Amino acid sequence: MQTLRPRAARASVLPNVDRVDRPRSVSTGAASRLPSPPAVLWLPALLVVVLAVLPLGYLVVRAAEAGPLFWETVLRERTARVVLNSALLAAVVAGSTALLAVPLAWLTTCTDLPGRRLWGMLATLPIVVPSYVGALAVVAAFGPRGSLQGMLESLGVDRLPSIYGIWGTWLTLTLFTYPYVLLAVRAALHGIDPALAEAARGLGHGP
Repeated sequence: MQTLRPRAARASVLPNVDRVDRPRSVSTGAASRLPSPPAVLWLPALLVVVLAVLPLGYLVVRAAEAGPLFWETVLRERTARVVLNSALLAAVVAGSTALLAVPLAWLTTCTDLPGRRLWGMLATLPIVVPSYVGALAVVAAFGPRGSLQGMLESLGVDRLPSIYGIWGTWLTLTLFTYPYVLLAVRAALHGIDPALAEAARGLGHGP
């Protein structure tokens, strides 16, 4: 069985600290002489900002027009339950995507995994699938009458647990949003100097 090992550093010793170039500070005068963006760039940017803020402004106006009915709706038990479920879903999805994406990023970036470039490409494929298509695929595969149910009928499984609800939503969001975390972590790992990782392993602080 092949053992995965961290990739070797490009240098076996740390660079001389005295020779490391420190970033130069930009003077205030030089920064003030930077040219301002032309109007041809300001206008599209302003249009994008207006289009992004417009729905929020519409909601604020409608809420102000509702008067006391707005607070009655906000303070209802059903509204509180929806907010709590949304917060729980966000926390669970954030944790599960991190648990899935961080090991994948490390395996495809910092180890000698065979075909790691291919695995890295395949791991990011869910990012190109629209969310509603992904939801339909999950329902078709894991629903009460889905493909998995058909394969398990020969084993005596009459009906699978319902995929609808918060846990089905968690599964769908995790499977189709973890590539965003994966790409960010891979970019961060690529930016680490391999010599520093080699020195950390030499001091007993690495895998």
